Amino acid sequence: MELYFLHKKLQDEVKMMTLALQKIKKGKGNRTQEWADMHIKSVLQYQVELRDWKTGNGDQEPDMAQKAAFAHQPLFTNWNTMANKLLRFFQTMETQSKAIEKLNSIRQGTRDFEDYWMEFKVVATASQFDNTAIVNAFKETVNLGLGQKLVETARLTISDLIQTWADRATEFKCAKCDADCQYRWTSDCGKQDKPKTQSSLPTSHRSARPSKPTPQPQDENTMDIDWKEGRC
Repeated sequence: MELYFLHKKLQDEVKMMTLALQKIKKGKGNRTQEWADMHIKSVLQYQVELRDWKTGNGDQEPDMAQKAAFAHQPLFTNWNTMANKLLRFFQTMETQSKAIEKLNSIRQGTRDFEDYWMEFKVVATASQFDNTAIVNAFKETVNLGLGQKLVETARLTISDLIQTWADRATEFKCAKCDADCQYRWTSDCGKQDKPKTQSSLPTSHRSARPSKPTPQPQDENTMDIDWKEGRC
């Protein structure tokens, strides 16, 4: 638009803003047209009041204090202000459109709930949906088992805040983690406490009774001496 204004040598900011708003009206989407209509109306009301004031004051231009007393004030005081706000408006619309598209395609899948919730919360906020629509989207995108548990066990409904749904989901997840840890701990302790069977010692290590010495045979030709009595 600014190139067009330069080409037409247009410097009247009111005319520049009015022309730009009229061009915006031709854009697609009811939101865009409503936005432009609202701002055109404010400019026209201000211009009518400004014209009447100048007619009653010798066609003089009112100062800032006199303009501030007008019943109708323009939403934009100059072209730069309008251009900046216009840019933010369309950036917001583009962000919202992408957020709605993402909200319809996002799924928890195999991700942890915390990871899924962080992404869901960002796109849900950008979508600018009301709480009911966000809760419905949450129920469609969270894992089926968790969603059923939130409805059947926690008794949550679409009238509950989305943050309440997220808090209950986190509680269920923490409870499951605690139960899994307890099961693993019990299982490991059971394996450690199992008594070990004592193996029998090998036969070679068994203690044997000492055998009595075998008497040596006596020679028939030796003299039998009775050492106790000292006789042969």
